[in-house]
Amino acid sequence: MDDLDVRDLQVHFGGVKAIDGVSLTLSQGEILGLIGPNGAGKSTLLNAVTGFQRPTGGMVSLDGRDVTGVAPQRLARRRLIRTFQAARLFPALSVAENVELGAVGVGGSRRSGLRTAREVLAWLGLEQLADRPAGAVPHGAQRRVCVARALAGRPRFLLLDEPAAGLDEDESERLVADARRVRDELGCGLLLVEHDMSVIMRLCDRVHVLDSGATIAVGPPAEIQRDEAVVRAYLGTSGGEVEHARTA
Repeated sequence: MDDLDVRDLQVHFGGVKAIDGVSLTLSQGEILGLIGPNGAGKSTLLNAVTGFQRPTGGMVSLDGRDVTGVAPQRLARRRLIRTFQAARLFPALSVAENVELGAVGVGGSRRSGLRTAREVLAWLGLEQLADRPAGAVPHGAQRRVCVARALAGRPRFLLLDEPAAGLDEDESERLVADARRVRDELGCGLLLVEHDMSVIMRLCDRVHVLDSGATIAVGPPAEIQRDEAVVRAYLGTSGGEVEHARTA
């Protein structure tokens, strides 16, 4: 099956159980939100799934094959690709050259990679930025360029780590529209780690909630908004985000 499957995943740092037996499945054509208070283990989970952190236990499988601990570059060639919280662009390279790296990184040539980069930028409506230095474009555009670079690798599963961080309302709306197009037109499965609950609740088919490294709830957005365990997990930290999402 065309699934990314995580089973009983564990990541321990000494006596600290950063991830403690988490299981989830992401299908192509689905958008799954991953939320939780600060320190819940969201980024650690992404690191373990994408090969940046060796799990202590459990399994990650892609299309039914065990890929636990496989190197990130090998996973990228199998079209499991991620972005990071920071907009890790090469500021002196052009926007097109940065996006080209996404295609070259999965085995494409420089020539085909540049062609792919310009196609992806045009698809996202960013073609006017192609020849500008990446460090000279606004923050919101930089974050979209990171998504473009990931898309240049032709992902089947795309994991986005806080893509709305630092975006204003209009830029967040653009992000939501982009993500829907990636799902609807490319058939990609998206796992979205995000603190902006309005983005999560409008965009995701299902939401997976972590607290202290463990799963406390999984379900459609409307169900998650009413889940008392979720509300309790956010109290005193970001509980207002859950309440805001109810009225957004």
